[in-house]
Amino acid sequence: MRRISSMIAFCGMAALAVAQNPVNCNDLPFSRATGILYFNNDPSSGALVFGQSNPATDDFAAKCIPARLLVRPDTTSVGGTAATMEIVGFEEEIYDTDWTTPADFGDLYLSAGVLNVTTGDIEPDFTNYPNNGVLIAGANSGFPNPCAIFPGFCPNATCPAPGTVTGWGSIFTFGTAQGQGVIHVADGTFDLSITKFVMGGQTLGGGGTCGLGDFDAFFPTSTTETEFIGDNGGNTRYDGFQIGATGTTPASGFIAGPLTEATIEQPQYFEPTLNMQIAYDGVTAEIGRGAYSFSVANGSATAFSPRVYSRQGYGDLCGAYGSLNLFPSAFPLTVPGFTIGLLADPFDPSGVPDTTAGVWSGAVIQENNGGDPFDNGVAALPLLGPLPAGLPQLVIWNQAILINLSTLTIVDTQAVGIELNP
Repeated sequence: MRRISSMIAFCGMAALAVAQNPVNCNDLPFSRATGILYFNNDPSSGALVFGQSNPATDDFAAKCIPARLLVRPDTTSVGGTAATMEIVGFEEEIYDTDWTTPADFGDLYLSAGVLNVTTGDIEPDFTNYPNNGVLIAGANSGFPNPCAIFPGFCPNATCPAPGTVTGWGSIFTFGTAQGQGVIHVADGTFDLSITKFVMGGQTLGGGGTCGLGDFDAFFPTSTTETEFIGDNGGNTRYDGFQIGATGTTPASGFIAGPLTEATIEQPQYFEPTLNMQIAYDGVTAEIGRGAYSFSVANGSATAFSPRVYSRQGYGDLCGAYGSLNLFPSAFPLTVPGFTIGLLADPFDPSGVPDTTAGVWSGAVIQENNGGDPFDNGVAALPLLGPLPAGLPQLVIWNQAILINLSTLTIVDTQAVGIELNP
């Protein structure tokens, strides 16, 4: 396996990949910023035709978003909706070592994650592949050479600096209306697995226009995760890869990644989403796996807070709260004309809701990430802390409620359980 750590990403032209103003596109990233590119094989092992990837033999990267981040209220008992969430698209980065031929997006497979009881990893469910999931066939991006569009970043209009790989950011969606996306269970029992396959026959072995062969990479990796897991051999449960078969050498099978690395993958949801953040210095909040499971051993600084995404909710009021308890099913709180599905218990006698609700409130504002469709509607709520050292291991469930005063619309988010460790 080879990795390249020098990259340049350009986002402006990526809006060509989709219609403007796609439906909502609320992030659920579960990772931090891009750090490196991995290349599983040289040459790559994979299908030569879009839609024909084989998990038994091909190179792939896989990411799991755990069930504890995917718990939506179920208000069916009062005529509402089931506990589901709808993926309306994906935010992707794609890189190419030779842009004289536009880069290809490889196949993407959405499925449940299954626990490997031996290793502790949550791996893609390839049972009856692809019929037990959703296979999204890859396609040629059609993107132009970034060096030709932004020559100031490259020595010439064809190639970047030696050892550097250029690419685009993009957002693609499944449609422009609710119900056209991929709907999955969100009742706290479903781990979402996202598998990204590599197209076959690509090489990094020199040559090509820019000296690095012609290889497309669309699963960049964060290298700055701060996840705490004390019982998985120093590896994460939630990210991994396979080195595909070559000649007489069989595929490696699923290999868990280290705690410090995470595949960059941002599904975009129709519903407003709640993400949690952790700040080990008490000031700089990071979003990613570290906010899902972290240590409070340095209790002088550790703080955490919610980050709510609601592209449809610019100007809405946002309030969030935490609890040690989760209702077994949504508790419908009826406000005249509306029903809110509460999951994190606001009546928890522990005092956690009182503490958090007094801090976590604000407005959804537009976050400028380069224009439509990359901009987000975000409520980045204040940090809560420092947390005292010596806390026992516990899970705090968090939820956010959004209110539009002009339309009297009330919307809830999913509940997110974060694990505090000594």
